[in-house]
Amino acid sequence: MKFPWTQKEEQPQFRTEPRKGKAYIISTEDDIVSLETLEKYQIEKFKIPGLNVDPVVISQEDMKLKDLGLIAHPFDMPPLMDLCESNVTLGAIIGQIATDTAADHTLPLNTGASENTAELAKIEAFLEMPNTERLSLRYILKAMADDWGCVGNYALEAIWNAGAEVGEMRHLPVHNIWVHKDGNKYARLTMKKQSVIQRWYRRFGYEPQIRQSDGSEGTESEIGFKERATDIIYKHDYYRKSKHYGVPKSITSLGEVISLIGIRDFHLGFLRNNGVPAYMVEARGEWDSSNVLKTIKEFMNKGVLRGGEAYATLMVEVPEEGSLKFEPLTIKEGETGNTFRVYKKSLQEDVLSAYSMPPYRIGIAEVGKLGGTNIIPATKIYKNAVISPLQTSLEDVINMVLREGLGVESYRFDLNEIDASDAITAKDIDALVRDGTLNNNEGRLLLEQKTPVKLPPYEGGGVFRIDANLIDVGEVEPSTDGSGG
Repeated sequence: MKFPWTQKEEQPQFRTEPRKGKAYIISTEDDIVSLETLEKYQIEKFKIPGLNVDPVVISQEDMKLKDLGLIAHPFDMPPLMDLCESNVTLGAIIGQIATDTAADHTLPLNTGASENTAELAKIEAFLEMPNTERLSLRYILKAMADDWGCVGNYALEAIWNAGAEVGEMRHLPVHNIWVHKDGNKYARLTMKKQSVIQRWYRRFGYEPQIRQSDGSEGTESEIGFKERATDIIYKHDYYRKSKHYGVPKSITSLGEVISLIGIRDFHLGFLRNNGVPAYMVEARGEWDSSNVLKTIKEFMNKGVLRGGEAYATLMVEVPEEGSLKFEPLTIKEGETGNTFRVYKKSLQEDVLSAYSMPPYRIGIAEVGKLGGTNIIPATKIYKNAVISPLQTSLEDVINMVLREGLGVESYRFDLNEIDASDAITAKDIDALVRDGTLNNNEGRLLLEQKTPVKLPPYEGGGVFRIDANLIDVGEVEPSTDGSGG
C-alpha cells in the first residue's frame, strides 16, 4: 500500500545554464519570426512579370489549333505584351515609334492620274470617319504600330457594306489571332468556361465567302450577309523561323529587358524589406520576452520600416549582464549601387540599339553622350531603319483598302516622314547644353548644321557644364567670308 506521504516529492527543475539570446526578424507582415523558423524556408526567387505561368492565360495547346487547321505562334504573345508594360525603356521606345509612325498624311496624285474632286472627297470622308466607333485614323495607325513594336505583327479589319464597298476599318489586336494553314483565313480564339470561342476572318481580297462562326467557305448565296466574316489584312516582317508570323525587334534584347526588370524588382524588394530584413535585433541576457518583443515589434514596424512615427525613440531597460543590439542589414554605398548603375546603363543601351532609337527621343539625357553632335545622323538611322519601313507597310495597307475597297484610282495615301534635320530645334540644343548633355562647342556645331551662320569652336568650349555654371564665352572673331561668328 502506498501512502501519499511515502511518495517522493518532485523537485522543481532549475536552469543551470545561462539563458541564450535569440535573433528575431521583424517582417512587413506585422510578425516577429524567429531566425530558426526563417532558416526553414528558402527565399523564393523573384518572378519576372509575363514570363511565369499565369493560370488565366490559356496555352496554345489548350486551343487545339491543329484540329482547326491553325498555325501556332512561334512564341506566346501575351508574355511579350507583359514585358512591354513592365519595362519603362521598352515601353517608351514602342510608344515613341508608334507616335513617330502615325504622322500626318497627304493624298498625292498617282503617276499619270488626273484630278478627281469626287474621288478625293470620298477618300477624305472615309479617312475622317473610318468607323462607327469614332476611332480616328491616327488611333488605328498608332495601335497597329504599337502591336508591331511589341509582338512583331499587326492587323487591320475591313468591313464591307451592302454596297460592295468597305464601309469601316478598325485596328484588330493580334495576340489571340492565328493564321489558317491555307493562308486565306484567320481565327480569333478565346476561352469561356473551358470552351473555345471561335471568330473567323477572311483574308482581304479572297474570293469565297467565309462563315464567321466556324470558318467554313461558301458562295454569297450560301452564306448570308450577317453570317459572313469580315476581312483582315495581317502584316508582319520576315522571320526566318515562320512564314506566317513575325517577331518584334526586341527579341534580340529580351535578356536585357528581363535583366532591367530584375534590377527594378531587386531594389523594390530591398526597399520594402522583402526577403532581406532592414535590421537584425540581437537580445542577450534575461528578458521579459513578451514585453520586449511587443515593444520592438511596434517600434520597428511603425517607427522604422514604415516611417509612421517620425523621430520615434525606443527606450529599453537592458538586464544585468545583458545587451540589445540593432544591426542594419543594408547595402553600403558603392558595394552594388555603382555596379547596378553601370550594368543598367549597358542594358538600356542594348534595348535602344535593337530599335535604332536615339536616346533623346524617349527623354534619356546622358552627360557627354547622346551621340554628342551625332544626334541628327542617329535620327536618320532611326528613320531609315525603323520608321520609314513601318510607314511604308502601313501605307500599303491603307492604299489596299482605298484601291480595292473603295475603287480609288487617282490618289494614294502617304504618311509624312520624320525630317531628321528638324528633329532637334535650336531650343532643344540650348536645353541640351544647359543640362550638360552637350558641351558648348558641340552645341555650336549642331546649330551650324541647321543655319548658314558659321560657329567655329573656341578654346574651353569642350567642357560640359550645368546651367548654373555657364559663363560668358566672350567674343569670337568673325569669319573672313562675312557670314558672322
